[in-house]
Amino acid sequence: MIVRRYQSDDAARIARLNDRLTAGGANWPVYPEGPHDNPAGGPITSRLFVAEDGDEIRGAVWLREHDFQVAGQMVRIGWAKYPVAESLVNPAYSGVPGALLIRLLREQPRLMALGLGGHQGAFARLLAGLRWSGDSVPFYLLPVRPSRVLRHLPHLRHTAARRAALNALAYSGLGWLAWKAVELARRVAAGSPPRGVTIAVVDRFESWADEIWNRCHARYDFVARRDAAMLEAVYPREMPVVRLRVRRDGADIGWAVVVLREPAGVVAARFGPLTLGLVADGFALPADARAVVTVAAAYLRERGADLLLSNQSHPAWGEALTSAGFVAGPSQFAFYRAPKVAALFGGGQPPVFHVNRGDCDGPLFL
Repeated sequence: MIVRRYQSDDAARIARLNDRLTAGGANWPVYPEGPHDNPAGGPITSRLFVAEDGDEIRGAVWLREHDFQVAGQMVRIGWAKYPVAESLVNPAYSGVPGALLIRLLREQPRLMALGLGGHQGAFARLLAGLRWSGDSVPFYLLPVRPSRVLRHLPHLRHTAARRAALNALAYSGLGWLAWKAVELARRVAAGSPPRGVTIAVVDRFESWADEIWNRCHARYDFVARRDAAMLEAVYPREMPVVRLRVRRDGADIGWAVVVLREPAGVVAARFGPLTLGLVADGFALPADARAVVTVAAAYLRERGADLLLSNQSHPAWGEALTSAGFVAGPSQFAFYRAPKVAALFGGGQPPVFHVNRGDCDGPLFL
């Protein structure tokens, strides 16, 4: 078996791999590389690597590279994005993920991975075994309509006894009252909501986003480059996300990217008939995170979301979510870094990362 760059004539073999994955119950197809994945001169480089075994392909992974601000310097770092291997359905190919990873590290030793189904996923266990640094990106949720969430969220309703208890809370109104009491207590503790803050839905990031980046990036130890050119590449016009420009008293203070997902497809399978609102990404001074999160959450509430979600690693953004009524829950969103990434900080104080659903796979891989 060899691991090499994707070639255009690999498409038929990737289709056969996807058929074997589907037959084995793994709903994680490999997507062939296309011209739109690596536009010339863009801020992001995305390359697909495949594991070739005779006339078959047994796995694939993307190497996604772009700039990060790390301890005040701009550094090129890579994501091991969307690793898929036939080992998911056939243990005879258990060596495929390691072979893919070794090739990526030869291409980019400053490598990271995000998501992975949490720390118990096969790829995450491989990274931990190789002594990569690993953390969970904290998960936050806010039931906008607690009764609907209690009645319909599959994760809460695994047993008949639990379903009966949750139905009783939902239909009696006690669940709604309990949640509203928790939410009110959090808002009282957080103080009055930000004043003079407004949002505008925009269809692109322009020079105002550059100004926000230039003013704010030095306040973060570690953050992906988020100027206008980078954001236009991460969130192209055709991506079904909402871009919010956030201002206070007429001056730009930050932005947010949010997603409203109707109950269909994978979302329906995981969340039932609930409409989801995702606060996927955002940037501002840490002191302004609360203002950005508050108006982003309000936008999703007003458009019918039943349940709001977010993953945010930076403490200021986590505190902003809790002040807006979110509560922390168990996270299945792991963040791993190769030793060469940790070495960027020397032996000093561990960095505070700003990582969220806008990084690596992006917000649509919910």
